[in-house]
Amino acid sequence: ADLRRAILAIYGEFLNAEGTAIDYAGIEKTELWAQYKKRAAELHRVSLVDMPENEKMAFFINIYNVMVVHANVEFGAPRGALQRMKYFSKVSYIIGGHSFSLNDVEHGILRANGNAPFSKKSHFRAGDPRIALCLPRVDPRLHFTLVCGAKSCPAIRTYTAENLDQALDMATRAFFADGGCFVDLKKKEVRLSKILYWYGTDFGATEKDKLLFVAQYLDDQETASALREWVQQGDRIR
Repeated sequence: ADLRRAILAIYGEFLNAEGTAIDYAGIEKTELWAQYKKRAAELHRVSLVDMPENEKMAFFINIYNVMVVHANVEFGAPRGALQRMKYFSKVSYIIGGHSFSLNDVEHGILRANGNAPFSKKSHFRAGDPRIALCLPRVDPRLHFTLVCGAKSCPAIRTYTAENLDQALDMATRAFFADGGCFVDLKKKEVRLSKILYWYGTDFGATEKDKLLFVAQYLDDQETASALREWVQQGDRIR
């Protein structure tokens, strides 16, 4: 609770109204940031073993996003592919006695020990004690909550176990409304965000599964109905 209050205080002061930009330069030397770092240093005491699923998911989404903020404040945003690779594998917190990098949080905990894009191996190898802490299943909506610092990332929000399902729905709808999906009804043409291909199996085994997932979260009901109809009729979609 103290950590979440510290995160909310930081976001309230330095995050823009849309949740899309943070004043990293303004954060660093403030008392709010000093207080946040004290709270983050206490995460090694957190017990993850008996944490309920919804609470764990909300906790780690919030942790992932604030870890990115923390890294950007202290070290700056990564530049180039090699720096980004190191950034996501090296930036880490000690939580409950275990070290968790950004990749560990995303692919290990939140994606139920899934494989990273372009990898065929589970993130945590056999025998890793962190496997016992992973969520039991992937909720694909999580992809629209994680903010890696890129311009195309969704808005930063904070999540709680109590509001998680509604908040995940809102984040997913907002993502697709803001360019995550383009549909040309006349041409039967669909363009989806690369996220749905990088993490393809999280959204379903087939292209049709992806389209049916997307249709659930489109605000334009005419477009959503058309997608469902095309899939059900087996129409050729470009």
